[in-house]
This record gives sequence, C-alpha cells and structure tokens, in this order.
Amino acid sequence: MEWKHYWRKVVARHKVMIEGWPDSVPFKNLSEASSALPELKMLLERWEDGRTYWKQLTDEEAEHIVEERKAQGEVSDGVRRTRSDRGKKRKRPSKSTAGDSSDDDEGDNQIEQRRSKRIRKRRKVTSAEAISSDEFSGDDD
Repeated sequence: MEWKHYWRKVVARHKVMIEGWPDSVPFKNLSEASSALPELKMLLERWEDGRTYWKQLTDEEAEHIVEERKAQGEVSDGVRRTRSDRGKKRKRPSKSTAGDSSDDDEGDNQIEQRRSKRIRKRRKVTSAEAISSDEFSGDDD
C-alpha cells in the first residue's frame, strides 16, 4: 500500500479508507512503525475479526476528508521535481536524414558489427580451442 501518500493516492483516488486502526500502532508503514510482535499480532487479529476494515466512501466524503488533511498539512499536491536539464537543448535526430537509405545501410552495418563483436566476446572457449596441438605435445621432460 502507498503509505507515504495514503490520503491522496488511496483515499482520494479509490474512495476507501481504513477504519478502526488502533491508537497504540502509529498509522504509517508497518516496517517503520513497529517491530514489536505483540502489536503486529494484535493488528492482524483486528483485521481478521473485522474491527479494522476498509470503509467505502462517497465522492463527497472522500473529497471532504482529503480537504481536511490538506488543511492540516498531511496531504501534498504531488508536485514533481523538475528535470535537471530543464531549459537545455537536447539533440534530436533530424528529419532529413531519417529518409536517406544510404545512411540507414551504414547504420545497420555498424549495429551488426557491434552485435557480432558482443557475441564473440560472450562466446565460450572450449578446451580444444584453448590448447593448440603445438602446445600439447605430451613431452614434458
């Protein structure tokens, strides 16, 4: 579950929220909240017997809850960080060379050469290739 953005990505988007969460367990990612086995067992038991459950919300309820959380500062608008190269020119292939077949043939040849080079590097060397007949004469005096 998306704990960090629970109010925006779960409540607002899916119109559901968790009801009956125990006060003794912080409402956050459980791997960060608690490592005490008794607390985790208690939480599991609450889910199993129905004291903690997912509650379906109406559109108005979900909107109201998210607005309350925004006012409390618990919900961010989800503004993403700008790209590190924002405003800089990026090279793009020109349209004039895209239709030129002679350039395509050269590019294909270069790609094929690189591909065969990689295959040769990956190829396993067998014992027959590793030891030439000159090196292995059997005379080790």
